[in-house]
Amino acid sequence: MRMGWKGRLAYQLSEGGALKELPIHENGVDENADIHVRKEWSEGDNFSVFSVRGKPHRAVTLQSFFIERWIPLDQVDRVHMNGFQSWTESREWERDEEMKGLRRIFLPWINKYHLDKYGDYSFTDYSPGHIHGYSYFYFSNEEELLFIGSLSERLGYTRFYWYRERSVLRIERECEGLQLNNSEALLQLLITHGNETSVFDTYFTAMNLRSTALFVGGWTSWYQHYTAITADIVRENLDAFQQLDIPIQVFQIDDGWERAIGDWLETDSSFDGRMKDLATEIVSAGFTPGLWLAPFIVEEYSHIYQNHPEWCVQDENGEPLLLGYNPFQWKGHFYALDIYLPAVREYLQEVFHRVIDVWGFRFLKLDFLYAAARIPHSGRSRGMIMDDAMVLLHRLSADVATLGCGVPLASAAGRVDYCRIGADVAPTWEDRRLKLVGYRERVSTVNSLVSTIGRRRLNGRAFVSDPDVSILRTERHKLSREEQYTLFLVNRVYGGLLFTSDNPMEYSREELQLYLSQFPLRPLVLQQADCHMARFQLEEREYILFHNLENHAVEQSLAPGLYFSSLEGFTNGGSIRIPPHASRCFLQVGSDAYAVAGSTGQLLPGSELVGFQVTREGISYSIHPDTRNSGIIYLQVPSHIHTCRVNGIEVTAEEKVDMNLLVLERSL
Repeated sequence: MRMGWKGRLAYQLSEGGALKELPIHENGVDENADIHVRKEWSEGDNFSVFSVRGKPHRAVTLQSFFIERWIPLDQVDRVHMNGFQSWTESREWERDEEMKGLRRIFLPWINKYHLDKYGDYSFTDYSPGHIHGYSYFYFSNEEELLFIGSLSERLGYTRFYWYRERSVLRIERECEGLQLNNSEALLQLLITHGNETSVFDTYFTAMNLRSTALFVGGWTSWYQHYTAITADIVRENLDAFQQLDIPIQVFQIDDGWERAIGDWLETDSSFDGRMKDLATEIVSAGFTPGLWLAPFIVEEYSHIYQNHPEWCVQDENGEPLLLGYNPFQWKGHFYALDIYLPAVREYLQEVFHRVIDVWGFRFLKLDFLYAAARIPHSGRSRGMIMDDAMVLLHRLSADVATLGCGVPLASAAGRVDYCRIGADVAPTWEDRRLKLVGYRERVSTVNSLVSTIGRRRLNGRAFVSDPDVSILRTERHKLSREEQYTLFLVNRVYGGLLFTSDNPMEYSREELQLYLSQFPLRPLVLQQADCHMARFQLEEREYILFHNLENHAVEQSLAPGLYFSSLEGFTNGGSIRIPPHASRCFLQVGSDAYAVAGSTGQLLPGSELVGFQVTREGISYSIHPDTRNSGIIYLQVPSHIHTCRVNGIEVTAEEKVDMNLLVLERSL
C-alpha cells in the first residue's frame, strides 16, 4: 500500500481569493511557494500508519485535499462504508452497487422539509460511479479485510470514496474553510488487514479507545408518547417498572418536557416545578434519572431564538442558518447555536448546571449534535467544529453518563458513554416514500437495523452502542410479530443500551414474558458476523444468530450438531428457513461431556446460568439475579450417567433428542 498514492491540495491565500492547487505526486514530497506536503510511513504491530503532513510557508485557507490509488479488484468483494452521522445508513455495499442520495425529482419535498441538511448531501459528491463513507472503512473478500481508519478527525472529517469503474480508492480530508497556520497532519491513517475482529481490535487499540460503560436496559418516553409526554405519564410508567421489579438501570424523560427546543431552562406546563421531584422519585425507585436535550439547536418559537437570533450560526447573508423544518413534533423551523460565542457557552453552562446539579439528572441523551457543524466558519472546518463541540459537551457533562445521538461517530468516540448507531426506529418496518426519495437518515425500523448490524464492531470499543428501542406492545404500531422479534433480538445481540418506550403493565402475559426474557443483560463476545448472521459467545456458550431483513424467506444452514432455540426447541442442524423480516438464535450444544444444552424463558438460552462447572460432587451453577422468567434448564451429561447431583440435589437423567439430559425447573 506504500506506492501509488497521488492527489491534490486546493487552497486560498485570502478569503475570497483565487483558488490555488498543489498536485500530490507518488514521491514523498511536494512543495510550492505557499505550502510543503510530505508523505510519511511508520510501522506498528501488524499495521502501518500513513501520514500526509502539510506545512504552510504562509497562512492558507484549505478548500479540499485528497489522495488516491488504484486497488486490485481481487481484493474487493464488498465495501463497508460508515455513514456521516448516527442516523445515516451504514453497511457493507456490493463492489458495483450504487449510492444514489437524494433524488432531484422530489426536490420540492426535499426543500420543504430541508432533508438535505440532516446528512452530507450538500457538501459531498453523490454523483454516479462511486460510494463513500466516513472515518473508517474496509474492503472484504473471501480471505480477509483490508481496513483503513483515520487516527484523528481533529482537522476535519475523513471521507473515503470507492470509484468502482476505475477501481480507485480516494481518501479525502473534508477541510473546507480550515485556516492552516502551522505544520499539521492533513491525514493520519492506520492500515491493517486480517479478520473482522482483529482489524477493529488493532484500530481501537491504536486509538487508545476502550469503552468502560456498562450494558444497561432502560425506558424512554419518546417512542410511545413523543412530545405528548407529561409528568403523570412518567410517574405511571415508573410505577409499572417498580411494581414489576424489572431490572433496568435508566429511566429517561425524552423530548416534550421543555417549553420549546432551546428553552432548556423553561419547562412545559405539565412539568412546571416537578423536574427535581421526578429525578428524586426515579432514584427512589432504584433507577438512574435520564433527560433528553438537543443542546445545539433552537426552534424559531423558542424564547432563546426570539430574544437572541445573533446566537445562531449565520449564513452568507448574515441571517440565522436554517437547519431543518419539523412541523410534526415541533413548531416549525430550527437553527444551530454558534458554540464559539461566549454568551452561548455561558447559556449551555447554566443549562447543564440546572439539569445536573439542581434537578439531579445523571444520564443525558444529547441529540441533534451534528447541527453544531453544518457549515465551516470561524476559520474551522466542519469536522473541527464538531470536535470542539464534543469537547465542550464532554466538559459540561463530566460527572454524568451521556448518550450521543445524531452525531458523527468518530467525534463521539471517547467523549460519550453511549452512542446511537442507527436511524430512529419507526412504528412501521419501512418508510417507502422516504426510501424512494433516497433519504439515508429516514426514520425506519429496517434502516435502523441495517446500521445496527453494519456498525456492530463499535460496541464496547468506541462506546457502548445504542441501537434504539424495541417495541413489543400490541397497539400503536404496524410491525408484525416477526418484525418486533427481529428488532428485539438484533438489538440485544449487537447493542448495549437496550431501551423500550412500552408500559409493561399494558403487556399481555406473553409480551411481558418476552420482554423479561432479555434479562440478564450480560455482555457478549462477537466472534464472526456479516449482514445475514453472527456467531457470538457468552461465557463458554456459543450462539448463532440469523437475521433476515429481506422481503422474502431465505435458507440458512447449521453445521451438523445439536442446537437449541427459544422459539423452536432442539434441532439437529441442517437447513433452516428464515421467514421475511425474521430472525432466529440458536445455542450450540457444546461437545463437552457436560454442557448447558438450553433453557426456556430466555431470549438467549442459557444466558441466565452463571459459573457452570463440574466437580466430583456433581454440577453446580447459579442463576443470575437479574433473571425474571421461570423456565426449564437442560443440561447435557454423558450417556452412562443415570443420576447426577446438581447444586446438591440428585437429578435423574432422561434420554431426549439424541442426548442424555438433566431437566430442571428454574423457579424464581
